[in-house]
Amino acid sequence: MSASGRDWSIRGAIPRDAPAVSEVARAAWRNTYGALIDAERIERFLTGAYSEASVRRRIEIADRFDVALARGDTAEGESPGADRVIGFAEWALRGTEAELVATYLLPGWQRLGIGRALHARAVVGYRGRIERLTVQLLRDNLDARAFYESLGYGQPVVGEWQLFGLALPDLRLTLPLAAADDGGGGFKADRGGHTRPDWLS
Repeated sequence: MSASGRDWSIRGAIPRDAPAVSEVARAAWRNTYGALIDAERIERFLTGAYSEASVRRRIEIADRFDVALARGDTAEGESPGADRVIGFAEWALRGTEAELVATYLLPGWQRLGIGRALHARAVVGYRGRIERLTVQLLRDNLDARAFYESLGYGQPVVGEWQLFGLALPDLRLTLPLAAADDGGGGFKADRGGHTRPDWLS
């Protein structure tokens, strides 16, 4: 696929993607939540949730874990011409629904339709298997809320996420799978919305 003259693709994640996924999460978290959460809590969270070992385990146990790759966009330390991980989406199956556990893109690759494509890939994979998709995001992450609402998510349920003693209001949004778009359409925002990882709660 191509956007703004940049080629990218999506595939299922493999354990050796863990270091690159970790870097994407760290860059996106700092960019997205720097105005909402203090730097000390952000770094503490990233150290636990997005260490290479943690990401490798998440890739291995996730129901779905897809990565977006920039073709020939080599990061420092990689072989020239290698595809670079620029984003990811992690899903967990919970009965009749699938929860988007986390999805992020490197800041320079946002708003190009890649987040929408990662979501559409999951819609195709889950169609016929479950009834709905869910996502939890911080209430004050307005870019993320706009993105998910543009995909058809709604029915907000207000909650709270405790992050190392800091109470953060959050929202749970739901999308009936029958109404989900599996590709196409315009793109509005692509900042990702961290969902409360229940394995850290």
